[in-house]
Amino acid sequence: MKKQTVFKNRLFYYLLIGFITALLIYNIYIFIKMLNVFVLLPIALQLTLLTLIFSKNQYARIGILVWASIALLIGSGLDIIGSIMDIPNNLIDNISSFPVESYIFNLTDIAIGILIISYTRRTVLVIASETEPD
Repeated sequence: MKKQTVFKNRLFYYLLIGFITALLIYNIYIFIKMLNVFVLLPIALQLTLLTLIFSKNQYARIGILVWASIALLIGSGLDIIGSIMDIPNNLIDNISSFPVESYIFNLTDIAIGILIISYTRRTVLVIASETEPD
């Protein structure tokens, strides 16, 4: 039997696709504007994730969970830790250079990551589908 991914919550499905597409457009813009080769990895991951979601591949659920965990939670968490470790340098140089917007952006990413993981675990299922006869 072939397995496929099913989204029980349509709103979450469309919001997730919209969020990944927005990140993809942003990364493509950064790549074109700054010719930053390191942006090619997130672009490839987001394209792969969208392909898995649209094709209802059985690995879409695990792909969403891994992507949200690594890209949103771990990545933003490490960025916050790096910013915290850099606080003494910022205070010595100039108190006005404290990166408040960086903390807000990263905390928002972490919150979105937690929501994506929570909704994916509750509303995305991998079910067996009947294959068509030859």
